[in-house]
Order: sequence, then structure tokens, then C-alpha cells
Amino acid sequence: MKLQHIHQLKGSLFMIGAATLWSLGGVLSKAIPFHPLTISLVRGLLAAIMIGAVKGSFNIKLNRHHVFAGLFMFLTTVLFISANKLTSAANAIMLQYTSIIFIIILNKLFYKISPHAIEKRTFVFVVLGMILFFFQEINFEAQMGNILALGSGITFAFVFVLNKHPLAQPLESTYLGQLMSIVLVPMLWFDTSITFEVQPWLLLLFMGFVQLGLGYVFFAKGIGHISALSANLITTIEPILNPLWVFIILGELIHPLSLIGGFIIIGSILWMNISITSLTSKTMSLEN
Repeated sequence: MKLQHIHQLKGSLFMIGAATLWSLGGVLSKAIPFHPLTISLVRGLLAAIMIGAVKGSFNIKLNRHHVFAGLFMFLTTVLFISANKLTSAANAIMLQYTSIIFIIILNKLFYKISPHAIEKRTFVFVVLGMILFFFQEINFEAQMGNILALGSGITFAFVFVLNKHPLAQPLESTYLGQLMSIVLVPMLWFDTSITFEVQPWLLLLFMGFVQLGLGYVFFAKGIGHISALSANLITTIEPILNPLWVFIILGELIHPLSLIGGFIIIGSILWMNISITSLTSKTMSLEN
């Protein structure tokens, strides 16, 4: 097996592990009764401890690539947790995964990579699927959750694209992004939902050290070996598993329009990847 293929396989396996752990975010954030900013604060700092331990240093390496990638990592976490508190887990995760259309846009803006015809068609279908989430008969609070979830899709796209820069170090920017959670410390004085019952804090410990911390370690190790689009594709495991865990554990049902919209989004991304992979394989065969 060629070295390049080994790296791609390694990157893919890390991404699968990251997506599986991330998929627990919906059910855990709903099960913990605290304010979403409190959850983001505690699990972010715990994740920073995990990441620092794995990379063997708690020092901060500052450059503009780390700072911006870390900032968008932090924003993605806050927006996603907040969205989960306001709308359904299915809506929150599916709208986050519209990040694929923003990756296409950012690749064009930052790296001058023009989208392939296949990517353009995917763009259209993902937008159509996204629109369905806003046509449900739901209240203002849930619509705000949808907007926050869509915002997390935009910031998530920046995470993928910025971490593909030649000077980027995904593990460092991920570590910095979690440390940025410290700006949320004032929430501890204002959050009246905080309780000293053991269960919520045990769930938070798991969220911080394992679900987020270890998940981001896997992500940082995987993103360097595969393309941003391939990484985004593999992590579609997350939106498939996320609402499933919430349904099994908490009994939250998926709205029919969310199901249709999610099918269109995930189906389009899968179709795009299969098409591009097939096209690339044919091109390589002709060159050989």
C-alpha cells in the first residue's frame, strides 16, 4: 500500500472516531440542565486539559492561523450547544452540516479553488434541504435555534478550511479554541440552573474529556491527512447518529420536514463524494 493511501486511511479512521464521539453532543447537552454557555465553559476547559495532555504541553503557540482557527472552533461549540437547547437535536446537527456549502465558498475565496460542476449541484441541493428546516410549524425559540445551528455550520466550515492552511497546526488551534472558553466564566455567577447533583457534573466530565476533548484530538490528527471535503464527508456519521441517540435515550422525535431535509443534505454530500472519487480514480487511471 502506498504511503499516501496509508495516511488517507489513518486520517479517515481518526475522523470516524471523532464523528462518533461528537454524535453524543446532542443527547448530552439536552440531558444536562445547565445554561448552554455554562456547558460550553466547563466542557471546553476540560477538553483543553485533555488536548494539552495528549500534545504533551499546556503552552500556547500563538500565530494568526492558530488564533483564527481556534476562534471559529470556539464559536462552533457555543453556537451548537445553544442551538441544541432551543431546537431539536436533528435540526441542530443537520443545519450545522450545511457547512459543506460554506467550505465550497471559502475554498474559492481563500485558495482560489473553483467548485467542480458536481460541487455546484451539491450546493443547490444542500440549500434546498436547509430551507425545509425553516418551514416547520415551530415557535420563535426553535427558529432561533435553527438560526444558531446554521451559524455553527458557517463557523464549522471555517474550522475545516483554516486548518488546511500550510502553516496551520490543527491540534494547537483546537487547544487554543477550547481555552477561549474561559471568557464564559462570568456565566457561573448568573446561571441559576446550576445544581450540585452528581449526575449533571458526571455527564459534563464525560463531555469535556471524552466527547469533546478526545473527539477533537481525533479530528486534529485526522484533518492533516485528508482533504477538507473528505473530512467533512466522513463526519456525516455525526448527523446520522446524533438524533438517533436522542431518540433512543430521550424519546425526541424527528419532524417529517427535518427528516426530508436531512436526507437531502446527507444524500447530496454522499453523492458528491462518490462522484468526485470516481472521477478522480478515472483521471488517475488515464494518467497511468
